[in-house]
Amino acid sequence: VEEVRNTLTVESERKTIDKYEGDVRFMRALAYSDLIRTFCEAYEPSTATQKMGVPLYLHYREGNGSSVKKARATLEESYAQVLEDLLQADELVTRIGSDAAFVTEGAVDALLARVYLYMQNWDKAIDHATNVLESKSGSYTVYSLADANSYVSTASGIMTEYQAMWTYDSSEEIIWKISFSTSDMGGSLGTLFMGITGGQYNPNYVPAKWLIDAYDGNDIRRTTFCSLVTTMQ
Repeated sequence: VEEVRNTLTVESERKTIDKYEGDVRFMRALAYSDLIRTFCEAYEPSTATQKMGVPLYLHYREGNGSSVKKARATLEESYAQVLEDLLQADELVTRIGSDAAFVTEGAVDALLARVYLYMQNWDKAIDHATNVLESKSGSYTVYSLADANSYVSTASGIMTEYQAMWTYDSSEEIIWKISFSTSDMGGSLGTLFMGITGGQYNPNYVPAKWLIDAYDGNDIRRTTFCSLVTTMQ
């Protein structure tokens, strides 16, 4: 990034490279935080320097093109790298908005809140979560929970905001999401799991009746998450 930035003389280009750097720092922090959460022990401040984290590869050209194998960093070092990326992203990312497929200020704050929560830094977790909850664009509140009692018109008819969020993956409650357009390769995950062939369903699994019955009959999640279809014989 610095090599490119040093060649730029136009201010708009410098702002663009800052935006790109903020995006990729957020993405790297997200990837490493998920690796740490999945493959490492839970963070305990008193033992984090003795626990194993993940190998930290931070430069594409590391090793001048040769194969470089790194030992696992400590858990403390691994989380420190995640925080370094996120705090720099916090300075560089300027987009504001909900239901976004691009990195926003709210997305950075949300991930910072989650990481600090994992690190048992309760005060900073609260600070960044509060930033998300109180996000404003002018006088407009950026994020709001999908209302189970407010109705909207959709391609499938009238449904609640909550049902529409889970049906169409769109809502002011959503902070950030991965974009998946009709031009991307592959099909939707729902199509894959439902095993749709020639308009018929051959699913990989179906929920057991006891699981569906665990939802109260008046629980909106029952009709939002579950539906009845005829499967292939």
